[in-house]
Amino acid sequence: MKLDRRFLIAIGVFLLLVLLLEWNVPSRFVWSPTYRHADTQPFGCQVMDSLLGGSLPKGYRVCSLTLPQLNRQPSKQPQVIIVQARRFMPTETDGDALNALLRRGNRVVIVAESATINPDSTIMCSIYGRLTFFPQVDMITSNAEPVSYDTLEWQPGRSLPARSYRVLASMNQSRVAYPDSDKKWTTWLTTQEAFSYAEPVAEDDTVAAADTITEEGEMTTEEAVRSGTAIIASRPVGRGELVLCAAPWAFTNYGMMDDDGRALVMRVLSEYRDMPVVRTEAYLPKTEARQRTPLRYFLEQPPLRWATYTAVLLLLLFFAFTARRRQRVIPVVNAPDNPNLAFVRQIGSLYWQRHNHNDLLRKALALFADDVRRHIGFDMDEDGIDETAERLSIYIGVPAEEVKRRIRTATKLSADGVKVSNKELRSAIDGLDDMIRKLTT
Repeated sequence: MKLDRRFLIAIGVFLLLVLLLEWNVPSRFVWSPTYRHADTQPFGCQVMDSLLGGSLPKGYRVCSLTLPQLNRQPSKQPQVIIVQARRFMPTETDGDALNALLRRGNRVVIVAESATINPDSTIMCSIYGRLTFFPQVDMITSNAEPVSYDTLEWQPGRSLPARSYRVLASMNQSRVAYPDSDKKWTTWLTTQEAFSYAEPVAEDDTVAAADTITEEGEMTTEEAVRSGTAIIASRPVGRGELVLCAAPWAFTNYGMMDDDGRALVMRVLSEYRDMPVVRTEAYLPKTEARQRTPLRYFLEQPPLRWATYTAVLLLLLFFAFTARRRQRVIPVVNAPDNPNLAFVRQIGSLYWQRHNHNDLLRKALALFADDVRRHIGFDMDEDGIDETAERLSIYIGVPAEEVKRRIRTATKLSADGVKVSNKELRSAIDGLDDMIRKLTT
């Protein structure tokens, strides 16, 4: 018992030690962009959604509604719809809904790494590039030379004055493209680092030819592209406004924790300070909905996860070595004495000592008649000796005449006044016992 107690105490101390060690281990960041509301990693949006929800005066919410679904929802006033995606390739239905939302006075902000957008036949625009940030690569590069930064310039002409923002060059890998002939476009944010980038969205890429960027940085139409430096640009459509944002890193947890990134997001949204903001996740890659359970929470936290694994392992070891059934010697228990048998033997000896053979035979005949009645359902007193003997001979395999002789002999000797010798008594009782034995076996 003392050994088991010491074993349990040792397990508890060990689990506590492992928990404390794992709790103090720095967490490892995952730099894969998800833009999910529930993601706490740098390129998730949980921190951003929390800050914007408490900062924007007209309200901020996150939903998973597509553009057609948002278009069908009744709205008392125009709103700002942020469509955040890695690659936004709207279908024809999405394009119609986008056009309807814009013409009703809504502001639609497309925040993506790459996109091809064509709300109607007169508007052609796209975002080309991708967000590929690897801290390990920047760390290796910084050992050989200084980390490269890009400078983003906020262009005058909007409601706020010009300002510069610094961003890692490895994050600034997307640009906005639109036809040079379309004078309705307004560039909000530009960079001095111009480049051209073309990446197929999928194996069956169906990007419109007018929106495809070639390796030389030109659109495949005859129109030149005012591109390569635009990061955020907008164009009025109907009563609304379409905004393309090629800085998806800013609309993340990392962007909100970075001073320049947070200032940039707030400046963009301050252009629509009098309108409610809705961010939709409908166009993000589909992920399996994870149910929040206590076990999942334990497995998501590295210290608790390893403590759980260790506890399960120790529990298996406990089952294997301690919880087995312990073998012990089973004592031999003697059968209890049968007092009824001793009583019968005592009564029989009294009859024998007094030589009351007639009464003893009557007892034997009564027991014989009771066994016959119980096993074959015949009452010897009512049915008579002859009929009982005929039926009994069938069950025990003894001739009926022999059965009659044994029963009549015992009956005759049991009568009062008949002298019965010891030999006659034993012979009569043995004859009855033999028939009872054959009847019960």
